[in-house]
Amino acid sequence: MTKPNLRHQFVQDLRRGPHQERFKNVLACKFGQHHCWSKRELEKLNCYEHLSPVVTNRYWRRLLSIREKVYHELVLEFYTTFEHAYTEDWKDGEAVKFRLGGEPRSMSYDELANALGLNLVDDRDYITESAKLAGVDFGTLYTSLARPGQLPFKAGKTKASTLQLDNRILHHMLAKSYTPASDSASAITKRAMYLIQSMRRRDHPLHLGSVVARTFDKNASELKKLHCTPLITRLADYFQISLQGCTEQGDTTAFGRFMINKMHLLREQRGVMWIEGFPQPQIPEAVQPEAPEGAADEEVQPEDVDDTAAARPTTFEYGGGSSSFPGQDYFTQQFEQLRL
Repeated sequence: MTKPNLRHQFVQDLRRGPHQERFKNVLACKFGQHHCWSKRELEKLNCYEHLSPVVTNRYWRRLLSIREKVYHELVLEFYTTFEHAYTEDWKDGEAVKFRLGGEPRSMSYDELANALGLNLVDDRDYITESAKLAGVDFGTLYTSLARPGQLPFKAGKTKASTLQLDNRILHHMLAKSYTPASDSASAITKRAMYLIQSMRRRDHPLHLGSVVARTFDKNASELKKLHCTPLITRLADYFQISLQGCTEQGDTTAFGRFMINKMHLLREQRGVMWIEGFPQPQIPEAVQPEAPEGAADEEVQPEDVDDTAAARPTTFEYGGGSSSFPGQDYFTQQFEQLRL
């Protein structure tokens, strides 16, 4: 990661001003990998048309597809001076306060969503409700999102692997982009479940300005990893701040292709709840066994095949404790012949 330009005009006074202690903490933070929901990447994996109907709310689709370059000076200045009022008034102009481009800024949830391109003023589906976790039956909600036969839900302890495949993909997208760094990518929190419900149902509205503001506040208070960094570039564009001279990190990481491939190849002992219409998993070419020398010239006779070896599974699994792998039959035959 490129080091920030500490001589930049945006951050010169932060080192010696009233925010100097917090500035040191932010400077020592890691930039969490930000994944965006790239249509092109998902199309390459042949799963875009199957996954896109899952996110029924187009505001969420817009938020998950934001992909911008990251500028360290803006991130340092923003998180060093960020304050959140935690108001339920979406038009409160003092809900979010921060400094950007050397100037103090304040925004309402509505203005924040508008700056990020998430508001449509004349849209009848305009989202105006904020997240309220009180009164939600998370046990029932977990049952609707998880695979059958799972243990009761425990916040922060129940593994994300217990979710249905489509919900697990959504959980991974949230964990790597818009949930606080304290939330584990492998465990399910109440907040993550609530957001997944909003992504799946149009009758479950959620004000994304409020969601993003709470994520900003959580990251700024914990100061471990800083997600949502591309959104700060969107704010700089909204305020028409010149980015000349800023240290550029580069494009944010695209949605984890490895994780999608891994999820496609997940085969657990009790079976996998595949999304309807999803292509069946294919074994990557890199793990296909090489044919032995002379295999093309020799024809294996039925009596040469070991019945016990042929009965063994030849699936390729990630996790679950399985030791089966592609071509296991062939290697078992060779081992039996050596024993004889």
